[in-house]
Amino acid sequence: MSFVTNADILLIFGELSKVPRGYESFFSHVDDNVHWEITGQNALSGVCRSKAEFLDKVWLPIIKLIADPGPIFEIAFPDSVTRNEEGWVNVELKTKDTRTKLGNRLYSQHYSWHCKFNSTKKIVQVRCFFDTSLAETVLLDEKYRQETLAILPNDALERPEKGPEYPLIPFDPAYKRFLNEFYLLMDSPNEHEKYSQCFTPDATVIMGEKEARGREGIYALRKALWNPTKHCTHRLKQVFPYGPNSDVAMVHGTLDCVFKDGSAKTVDWAARCHFVVLDRVYLSRYQIYIAGDAAGRPKSNL
Repeated sequence: MSFVTNADILLIFGELSKVPRGYESFFSHVDDNVHWEITGQNALSGVCRSKAEFLDKVWLPIIKLIADPGPIFEIAFPDSVTRNEEGWVNVELKTKDTRTKLGNRLYSQHYSWHCKFNSTKKIVQVRCFFDTSLAETVLLDEKYRQETLAILPNDALERPEKGPEYPLIPFDPAYKRFLNEFYLLMDSPNEHEKYSQCFTPDATVIMGEKEARGREGIYALRKALWNPTKHCTHRLKQVFPYGPNSDVAMVHGTLDCVFKDGSAKTVDWAARCHFVVLDRVYLSRYQIYIAGDAAGRPKSNL
């Protein structure tokens, strides 16, 4: 007995390309007690045991990361749809014109959804396969951007308790916003040019025995340091200006790194920042200090 036809499948999954109203239409075909599994061993993996849980914990958080009108899903090609007489359906989906909200990064993802339909043409089980490395790199980066921007609003008096601590002395709010954007760029693997433009043309960057001068040197050093790295996350903990309204500050935080060989490391770090205001804020000198034995991992020095 065939629960759904190919025409049914194309119609149901085709709704995911009609953003945003198509989402509601698609999920009307999902059973309230659906068992939805996101495969893999990563931050996005897990099992949801109802439609409400999936929407709340997975779908809606992802929607918040994507620029309007939202993620657009298309059936990869008609021949990618397969089904059997027991209600199992496999559909290959791909994203189209989907970018992150703040980072404006293209999210070009490919999915394989294994779905079980019941006799009322409702989806009761889903196993979702996709490029988890891409998802972690793009979506988790955007999530961190949004969380960090929420930490440092323009008005420092409105800053919530969460986030880096500042002493109760005057410190230029422009420097605070610069630090926020600077470390977001640092965690973005393909933003070498934008990162190097955070420095003055004659700036110096020192990382242990490594030293780079000028934007070209800083660009080359950063690119080399990213070569062995899959992704990383800097978390600012404290900022210590060298006095009231100082243009020099020490920054302290932690760094989580995952490397392409599968290893991972978390380290404490500190950095001495020399700010210069020209047409905007730049760094003229930046020196990094790493705790522990992180020197063996190049990206950990950032």
